[in-house]
Amino acid sequence: MNFTKAITESGDFEAMGLAQSFLEDRGFSVGRMQRDSPRGLIFGQFDISKWRNMDEIEIQALHGRMTGDMRNDPVTIVIFHTAPAEAIASASREEANVAHEHCTVRLA
Repeated sequence: MNFTKAITESGDFEAMGLAQSFLEDRGFSVGRMQRDSPRGLIFGQFDISKWRNMDEIEIQALHGRMTGDMRNDPVTIVIFHTAPAEAIASASREEANVAHEHCTVRLA
């Protein structure tokens, strides 16, 4: 079952910034931004290239992806069910100081 989190926040790049902070606070590396393309996610400290520069093997090795316009909301985080258990548990962890009114979480 994939972990999915949608983040909505008005303003240029606001939802993307919240999504990136959410992921980095939980130990994920976020791929570089490329217009109209997803950003790759890997649990741990990695340098992830732009989507267009990854080959099929690198894409299959990702633990998840962040999708959306990035400039405007919503931004959606998906952690794949094939990711390490520690990665899924970390993504699923909520903190008391997270602004929940901007987030929708579902397991799909």
